[in-house]
Parts: sequence; structure tokens; C-alpha cells
Amino acid sequence: MNSAAYYYIHLSLLLGSILFSFSCGIYKFKIIDLPSRVFCLLLGLTLISELIAFTAAKKYGNNLSVYSVFSIVQLALLALYFNFSIDVFRKWNLGLYIGATGVAAGILNIVFLEPLGTFNTNFLFFEGLCIIAMALFSFFRLLLMNDDLQLHKYPHFWFGVILVLFWSITFLNWGLYDYYSIKFKNEIWKIGTSILAINVFTYVAIGVNFLLYHKMKGAHAK
Repeated sequence: MNSAAYYYIHLSLLLGSILFSFSCGIYKFKIIDLPSRVFCLLLGLTLISELIAFTAAKKYGNNLSVYSVFSIVQLALLALYFNFSIDVFRKWNLGLYIGATGVAAGILNIVFLEPLGTFNTNFLFFEGLCIIAMALFSFFRLLLMNDDLQLHKYPHFWFGVILVLFWSITFLNWGLYDYYSIKFKNEIWKIGTSILAINVFTYVAIGVNFLLYHKMKGAHAK
């Protein structure tokens, strides 16, 4: 398979999975709560950013600026999601402070460390740590405040699980990418494929979580 065909298959699978999850969120939009609506908004912006990135790559040969800006937006929206879904965050608006700090850190990173057009490794590492930390804290609050809560029937538990899995595996892939690029240059496509696989799995899982939202919400209400 030539590189062009591989690229378009990769892109189609990625865009298709994002569109699926966003469509599921829109389909259930009337019954989902505010945090889930923020998550749905993030999916819509993710789809738009991928389309802009594709256009930039075709026109300018570099789409890293798109991803640098979007990663800041992504962290801000996920902080907003957790601000509404975690009771302590909601009480003290901690998610808003984290989001504002993330935006400031992203801008400073672009200005002083990783300018637009380069890969924003530093900020992605910071973003991943923030998201994993917020998700793990949400698990702690769920267990602490809801003794009779069935976690597997709670939509926000699954959103947190999906985020933790995605960012944990993403960190692993980044580490392997450097290793493979030095030791096994001809096998680097395996890392690209694994990154695609975790992205597709993540978005499909989010979509399924939206589709099952009503059942899980009903079970939790009981």
C-alpha cells in the first residue's frame, strides 16, 4: 500500500469515528446533562479541527499550528467538563481555574518554547497529565460521595475511563515512537497504526457511551 492510500484510509477512519461520536452526542443532546453537552461540543470542535488540519496540510504542507491551537482549546473544554461533573470542582469553579491556567500555559509555550508550526510536545505532556489527574480525581469523588453508586452504570465514569486509557496509551506510543524512529525506521508505521487504533477506539467508545446514556442514567436514578 502506498503512503497516499495509507494516509487517506487513516484520515477516513479517524474522521468517521469522530463523526460517529459527535452524531451520537447530538442524537442524545436533549437528555444528556450539561457536562456531557460540553463533551459533545468538544467532539464537534475536534471534527472541525481535523478538517482544518487536513486543509492546512494540503495547502501549506504543515498542519502542526492547527494542532497546537486545538490542544489548548481541548484542555480548556475538558477542564470545563470536569468543572461541571465533579462536585468539588463545581462548588469552587476549580475547572475554570485549571482551564485558564492551561490556556495561559499553552500560549506561553507557543511564544517562548514551541512556536506555531512545530510539534508541541511540552504542552501535550502537560495536557495529558492534567486530564488524567482530573479524571482520577473524579473517580475518587464518585467513590467517596456515592456509596451505592453503580459505577459501570454512570456515564461520567465511562467518560473518565476513556480519557485515562486514551492519554495513558498515547504517552506510551510517544515513547515508542522515538525508539522505533531510531532502531526500526521501517517499522514506524506500526506506531502510526496503533495511534490510529486508539483514536478510533476512543471515539467509538464515547459514541457508544452517548447511545447508552439513557439506560445508564435511568439505572443510576433508581
